[in-house]
Amino acid sequence: LKKLQERYRDVHFVIIDEFSVVSCRMFHWIDQRMREIWPQQRHFPFGGRDIIFTDDAGQLDPVVPYALSTPLEKIQNEVQRKGRELWEEIPYVCMLTDQNRGKSDPEWFNALRRLRSRQPTSADVELLNSRCSSNTPVPDWYTRAKHIAHKNIDVDAANNESLLANDTPIIYINALHHVQQKPETPNSDRDRVVATKLMLCVGAPVTLTVNLEQSAGL
Repeated sequence: LKKLQERYRDVHFVIIDEFSVVSCRMFHWIDQRMREIWPQQRHFPFGGRDIIFTDDAGQLDPVVPYALSTPLEKIQNEVQRKGRELWEEIPYVCMLTDQNRGKSDPEWFNALRRLRSRQPTSADVELLNSRCSSNTPVPDWYTRAKHIAHKNIDVDAANNESLLANDTPIIYINALHHVQQKPETPNSDRDRVVATKLMLCVGAPVTLTVNLEQSAGL
């Protein structure tokens, strides 16, 4: 906390973009954290900082409920209610209504506007389908592009498939582990960061990562 207070000591203006994906709970904790960073003004919302929220409010809601637009009577959790009540205290709202980017293609942007309000027409659906690339061949770079998977088991499966597709000899390298638990404990699989054997081949892409700051989850 002291590092954050020192780093942001001279910050007086904060911009938060894409606020539509911020939940009521997250909004509350943002406020609480900012009060901790600027304790001299912790009795003011957001630690007394000037703050601007920008976004298209018609975009996707946060993955974890509740969205800031959720009616207060539908929220029972105390923390989420505090976040929703704080959102209501925002004093000024500025609506940008001129669509400058869409002037060159009004048909397309009118379709997007109706899609945004969940009122697309049949013509809109046909227009969107006409601009899909589903019938085009897969480009060569696609097979070489990096893929992101949610689970380690999916990462391993994709890596194995890529290695086999190279049609070159695979080299097995024994991995050295430094884990919190001994290998025979139930948590050994959780603590192990790499497999016991690392498989590589000539031409296989390798990505090396490093922890920037473990305390911040980076």
